[in-house]
This record gives sequence, structure tokens and C-alpha cells, in this order.
Amino acid sequence: MESKTFSQEGMELYQRSEFLAAAEKYQASVKEDSERWQDWRMLGFTLHAGGQQQSAADSFRKALGIKYDDPDNHFGHGLAASAMGDLQHAIKAFEEVLKRQPQHPHAKGALVEALIQRADQVHAEKNLFAVEEYLERAHKLDMASVPAFVKLVDYYVETAQHEKLVKLAKDAHPGILNDPAGMEAVAKIHHDPEFLHSRHRT
Repeated sequence: MESKTFSQEGMELYQRSEFLAAAEKYQASVKEDSERWQDWRMLGFTLHAGGQQQSAADSFRKALGIKYDDPDNHFGHGLAASAMGDLQHAIKAFEEVLKRQPQHPHAKGALVEALIQRADQVHAEKNLFAVEEYLERAHKLDMASVPAFVKLVDYYVETAQHEKLVKLAKDAHPGILNDPAGMEAVAKIHHDPEFLHSRHRT
């Protein structure tokens, strides 16, 4: 019977959520051959799952150094960066994924989340122009995202951008209206003076 490779053993352990043991197998594999970019990537995902974000980021960078065009190498790097609060690099990484694989199953959601979190960061720094840029990008990227919609409504209310609130309400995705938090945000718009005036004008 043929013995399993370190990579195969690592994958079995990873699938059983035995991340520490899996990481040891992938480390052994890349020590055997440092050009195994798939194993550098899997080492990254394993370390990320085990909460070792800096080491995970280093592993994803190794994978990117060998195979820069692979979307999942960028995705993993984005996850590790995001987990460390390095949202600018996370955003860039998720954008690189979508550039290479527009239908990636997880990158769009991860990018929307990173943009919202980055908006929170710059809001704390009182950089309102940047807040608007990040939130509008998040909303445009996924019109059905309730968190992006809610944050954008709150921002437009805070900055008294009445016309933009009216447009948000008119263009609201049906999915927003089926969510309690989305409905609450729409109710805020309906109480806005400009929205009420626009109703009277039509």
C-alpha cells in the first residue's frame, strides 16, 4: 500500500479541524520542497483557522511569491490581513481575487465586509469623506447587503444627505425589505424631511 504524502495527511487533518497537526504536515511538505505553492497556501489556511494570523499571512505571501496569479492565494492573504485588522491590504487582496475570478464564491462577501470595517476605522478618525467612499463601494458591490445598506443610511442621516437617502429608498433591493434591520433603515429614510417632501412633490 502506497504511503500518503505530507500534503495528503495534512488535508485529512485539516478536514477534521485538527489544525495544529495539519500545519505540522504542511510545514514538513514545504520543507521537503519549498516550491509547493499549494501546500504553502494550505499551510496558510490551516494557520488562519488555528488563529495564527501573522504566520498565516507569511505562508500566503510564500504562495503568492511562487504563484501570484492564483485567486485563492490572494483570498487567503486577504483573510489573514482582515483578521489582523489590516483592512487596506485585505481590501486590495480581495479585489485581486475578483479581478482574476469574478465569480469567486466568497471574495465578494469578504470584500464588502472589509470595506464596511474600514469605513468604521476611518469614521473613528473623523475622515467622513473616506467613510462615504468605502460605504458606497460596499453598497454598489452588493446591493442586497443589509449591513452595507444600513451603514450607508446611517451615514447619510449623520451627514444630512437627504437626496442620497431618497435615492437609496427608491433603489432598495427587495432583499433589504425582507430583513428586519433593512426595514428599520428604510423606516429611517421615510422619516427624513426630504423624503417626505419628495412624496408630496410626486
